[in-house]
Amino acid sequence: MKNKIFLKIGAVFVFIVCVYLSFIIFVISPKVTKYLVDFETNQVKQQLDKVSTIIASREEQLNEFKTLKERDYRQKIREISYLAYNIASSYNEMFKEGLYTKEKATNSALSIISKIEYGHDDYIYVINTKGEVLYHPTKEYIGQNIYNLKDSKGKIFIPTVIKNSIEEKETYTRYSWEKPNSKATSDKLVHSIYFEPFDMIISSAVYDSHIEIEIEAQKDKTIKKLRPLIDSLLSKENSYIYILDKNYNIIMHPNKELLKDSSESFEKAISFKSFENAYKNGKVWEYSWNKNNIDDKKLAWIKYNDFFEWYIVSSVYKKDLEKKADEIDSLIINLSVILLLVLMSIAILFVQKLLRPIEVLTKNAELVKNGNLNARADINSDDELGVLASHFNRMLDYIQENTRSLEEKITERTMQIRTKLYYDELTGLKNRESLTQDLRKDDMVALTFIDINNFDDINELYGFEIGNEVLIKVMEVLKDFSLENELELYRVAGDIFALKDTNIGNFIRYEQLLSEIHEIFGKEFTVDSLGIDLFLSVSLGVSISQNDSIKSANIALKKAKQMGYKTMVYNKEIDTKENIKKMMHWKDKIKYAIDNDKVVPFFQPIFDKNENLIKYETLMRIKDDVDGKVHYLSPGNFFDVAIKTKQYFKLNQIVIKKAFDNIDTIGKMVSVNISFSDILNLDFMDFIEREVRVLTKEQREKIVFEILESDFISDHKVLDEFILTYRKKGIKFAIDDFGTGYSNFTHVLNIKPEYIKIDGSLIKDIDKNQTSYEMVKSIIDFCKSLKIIVVVEFIHNETVYKILQDLGADEYQGFYLGEPAPLF
Repeated sequence: MKNKIFLKIGAVFVFIVCVYLSFIIFVISPKVTKYLVDFETNQVKQQLDKVSTIIASREEQLNEFKTLKERDYRQKIREISYLAYNIASSYNEMFKEGLYTKEKATNSALSIISKIEYGHDDYIYVINTKGEVLYHPTKEYIGQNIYNLKDSKGKIFIPTVIKNSIEEKETYTRYSWEKPNSKATSDKLVHSIYFEPFDMIISSAVYDSHIEIEIEAQKDKTIKKLRPLIDSLLSKENSYIYILDKNYNIIMHPNKELLKDSSESFEKAISFKSFENAYKNGKVWEYSWNKNNIDDKKLAWIKYNDFFEWYIVSSVYKKDLEKKADEIDSLIINLSVILLLVLMSIAILFVQKLLRPIEVLTKNAELVKNGNLNARADINSDDELGVLASHFNRMLDYIQENTRSLEEKITERTMQIRTKLYYDELTGLKNRESLTQDLRKDDMVALTFIDINNFDDINELYGFEIGNEVLIKVMEVLKDFSLENELELYRVAGDIFALKDTNIGNFIRYEQLLSEIHEIFGKEFTVDSLGIDLFLSVSLGVSISQNDSIKSANIALKKAKQMGYKTMVYNKEIDTKENIKKMMHWKDKIKYAIDNDKVVPFFQPIFDKNENLIKYETLMRIKDDVDGKVHYLSPGNFFDVAIKTKQYFKLNQIVIKKAFDNIDTIGKMVSVNISFSDILNLDFMDFIEREVRVLTKEQREKIVFEILESDFISDHKVLDEFILTYRKKGIKFAIDDFGTGYSNFTHVLNIKPEYIKIDGSLIKDIDKNQTSYEMVKSIIDFCKSLKIIVVVEFIHNETVYKILQDLGADEYQGFYLGEPAPLF
């Protein structure tokens, strides 16, 4: 045995030495050299990228400034036009009252309008629909017909102004015109508005040159602010950055003396030709530079900014890059010593391993006992212990393979359910649930709901198959549009699609995107199966950067359809007043119910397979007296308000306490609903602790806590601790609303609830929707494999009841079997 061991040790030692020498010669030395050179090079490039990014960000700010200025000027001249329009309206009222003749009213209005002044050389003028000038600051134009007048570029523009003003009431036009008291010409932006009673078109204008002057001034300010910021980044330990203008004059350089030099003196030190070749070809620029009276080779990388017309150059001395490589030898020696020590340690450990196989088997057996099936006895000897270790490993392989197979089946079934849950079956697009999930990951979102108008008419006229064909055609068109504009497309309802935009840059031109959507639906849609063309129109509801994008977009869409608008962008005024009024009403009603013992628990019966009543679910109601008649209000009327006004926890406490106090009177098991927000509420948890403490062991065994699975559970550890704590006290647990929202099959495996209640949205149309049927079947099979009791709710007719019995559900609940009612 000793000879074999020594031979093994010798063979291992020779192998280690060979590996060591090969590693040093073929791996460490070249890799370290390359790594250091690449690292320094990347540092230089990163500095270049950083400065380029700063300059580019200022360029974006200037472009935004230009856009805002143009918008301000458009608004300014529009206000001037409307000022004149209001003057004309005033005199028209005087004409209607008989105070003036129409001619006198018109002339009086023109007289007042002529006194309007704004800007330096901007002005207002008035024409009629025939092109005759009614007023112009240049007197020679008054009375002339300028219908065919050309601008400075030879373009006839008056017919367009007249046509658009009449058709659209107000319009913007751009043409080139000579400035007053000057021969200089400039493009003008003109706002025109048609005042029909006097047959006059009022136009106010501004010259583009005014905007350009402000932009240039802003550009100069930006450069002044940019200079100290860039100066702070110019110089690093082994490299620095400098900036040249388009004429190769030095704009910025760590050496301030060079800023005084012209491009001619700079060219004496470097070759502009080699500089241009390197930039155009995207290559590294290599040149010589005097450092401490010695010409040293330098390497440089170049970028160009079109807006500022600057060359940005990041450079480093070549010898500084190579200097690191010279230190490799000493680094290799140090690494060699460390590696040799490591290898010697490994050799010692290996000997210990050979001499202690029994200890290895014992430790591995202990690991397996503690649940670690990855443990393996790494013993490859040819003695009895080697055979024992081999059988030990095979046994673990068999156990682990069976475990892995079960996990894969569960994972596969989970993926099938998730696919049905988050994707639309007809179009293959993500559905509303996916949209809800995705919106939680985004901060700035623009969401557009697209509703096909009168789509029900298509279904009624041609049938649902043709309707589905039309939906697929619309999906294909919108999908192309979403790809072109980097948007994400969803189908959120029957004939409603959604476009999600997380690109902040698009928000500025979002009005254009909406117009393009309407243009898409201005074309015919061909129905291949019928050989006909359909014209479709859509209504758009838009939410931009709202807290609840889906709700906001939906409100905007409903408002657009109510008002007959093509597009409606959500703003808080749409629903704020109505919501405030509704909230105050329900807030007072809830407070009155709490103060006057009007909060009443209702109990809906739950039956087993043999139709035996086995337990109740506790539901919340508010007793309301209207004209002497008693009504019971369900949470659908007041739940949202209760949450927002912090009254929900008190309501829930009252219902739970009354259920607990009457548990013996009820005589059956009772389930109560607890949300994850309840669990996070310390006051609520103190209340639950107090109430459970006074229950007897027999009473606790009748209680089921239903955890709302549709809640957003931010910390599963908190939920797990809550379940563990109260399960020890005898309380049972159910996962409610399972199958939608945040269904987490893996978490179910961990907490193993006694019951799972399948969400009613999957049950209500299970007799009509194959996807719902398959999902419910999958959940029931999943629960049976884990011996979890399945409860199905929302049973509203006999057909649904029979289907669920055939699928093998354990317990049943719904209005078909029994409605909620008070028990005491």
